Amino acid sequence: MTVHLHWFLPTGGDGRTLVDRHAYTDGGITRNRSGGIAGVRAPDIAYLTQIAKAAERLGFEAVLTPTGTWCEDAWLTTVALAQHTERLKFLVAFRPGVLSPVLAAQMAATYQRITRGRLLLNVVTGGDSVEQRRFGDHLDHDRRYARTAEFLSVVRGVWSGRPYDFQGEHYQVEGGLTALPPDPLPELFFGGSSPAAGPVAAEHADVYLTWGEPPWQVKEKIDWIRRLAEERGRTVRFGIRLHTISRDSSREAWATADRLLADPAVHLTALGRGDDADVRFDLATGSPGALTRFLDAVHPGVVVNCAGATRGGARDLTRHNTVAVATVCEALRRSGGGARLVQVGCASEYGPSQPGSSTAEDAVPRPGGPYGVSKLAATELVLGSGLDAVVLRVFSPVGPGTPAGSPLGRLAEAMRRAMQAGDGELKLSGLGVQRDFVDVRDVARAVHAASLSAAQGVVNIGTGRAVRLRDAAAVLARVAGYAGNLHEVDAPHGIPQRPVIGAPRGEATIAEQLAAAPFPYPDGCGPWQQADVRTARDRLGWRPRINLEESLADIWMEAACRI
Repeated sequence: MTVHLHWFLPTGGDGRTLVDRHAYTDGGITRNRSGGIAGVRAPDIAYLTQIAKAAERLGFEAVLTPTGTWCEDAWLTTVALAQHTERLKFLVAFRPGVLSPVLAAQMAATYQRITRGRLLLNVVTGGDSVEQRRFGDHLDHDRRYARTAEFLSVVRGVWSGRPYDFQGEHYQVEGGLTALPPDPLPELFFGGSSPAAGPVAAEHADVYLTWGEPPWQVKEKIDWIRRLAEERGRTVRFGIRLHTISRDSSREAWATADRLLADPAVHLTALGRGDDADVRFDLATGSPGALTRFLDAVHPGVVVNCAGATRGGARDLTRHNTVAVATVCEALRRSGGGARLVQVGCASEYGPSQPGSSTAEDAVPRPGGPYGVSKLAATELVLGSGLDAVVLRVFSPVGPGTPAGSPLGRLAEAMRRAMQAGDGELKLSGLGVQRDFVDVRDVARAVHAASLSAAQGVVNIGTGRAVRLRDAAAVLARVAGYAGNLHEVDAPHGIPQRPVIGAPRGEATIAEQLAAAPFPYPDGCGPWQQADVRTARDRLGWRPRINLEESLADIWMEAACRI
């Protein structure tokens, strides 16, 4: 097997963090025209030439060049660098939906003649709907892949050297032709893990690309694409994109990795209503002007908004979840700092979903209660603000700090009291509800990744796996050492369905209150919830790491220590 090694061309800027902010924008819409961002090296032609020459001298076959709002144009940049190199090839990323396929075929043919055959093409169908709309592309995820299939059919047809006709849903071409076909034909690189992407890769790609994932996941994807290609009588090669750390010893390499993950250059300033905040400020009642003055004073690179309320009437929820976000957006618009906004949303914005389904970011939101409505309104404010912003829709967070009044917090408390009283049976109801539980520490990692990325729009944060509350209760019992029986009962008549936690003696016990709640999750999502988390993987490079048992063990430890 022959291994081909490629390097990366940082056309958005270069630096020493794991994921860099971009050189001229700080990752934001507001441009910094006075100079580059501190700690990020600008992608000027002199610096990129140094990288290209070094890659060529060290024996790399090609350099991958990204595409997107925050990068220099890949076609123009690389054809300029080709004049400073002799053998190095350029893997040019481009989006099929933003230019004509016949024009793309012509550009590739011209490029091959100018560079003497040093073009490779990386087809980026696009995973970020906000970024796509910025370029005028309003198709949904699956239709973008269908259009890519037509696009590549036209490109290859035009390269045949004969007039090419094509009639499809997205393209109609009559006599498509280039003056001279490219020689050699550029190889097509293609990535995508969704069901819509696989057949396109199998039909058109020369090389299928995947991210650096656990070996078993990579094997699954390779086997999948290879099978689809064989069904079409084709052979596809495979490539993988990895970030490497090279040091003199393994210990030094891991120490560098830990430093990158810790990101010690980050300085946090916390605003909030509580005593533990660095600066006391109530977003629900404070003025945008006051917040703007604070932002201009500290000049943050990123603003993370995770403030809000989960309980209360519609008026209070609107004030804390929607008005507060409007204040943040207005303050950021007025501020001259160009900070990036990471808004922490929630899965309640989607509302109920079909059991067995995975909810993707393009699902139509239908919140099932005032909490979800207030959070969805906040998301719409962020997306329509014109700011450099991303909304993380967090599914069901668990782990350290889980409120005692939450369903799992109440379950742990009921179990603690049962063990304290020596009860051998715990009666519960509503355990058929299924939720996508994600540890709060994984959520924190997602916020960090979103802060440093250029992702826009909405990104789901979950595990991609629904778990029955019944199964979570069994795991909690195991980690707690509760040897009694968990007995699921129907909700008895006459007991209120909205239990009051901490009821005094003589009223319903915790166990009775849990048994009274047929749907112990007041999030308006009904009996089923499961996230489609492919966008978080593809756009943020994020995956959950902490399993549910560890999260539940932390919930139990806090409940066991509660007096």
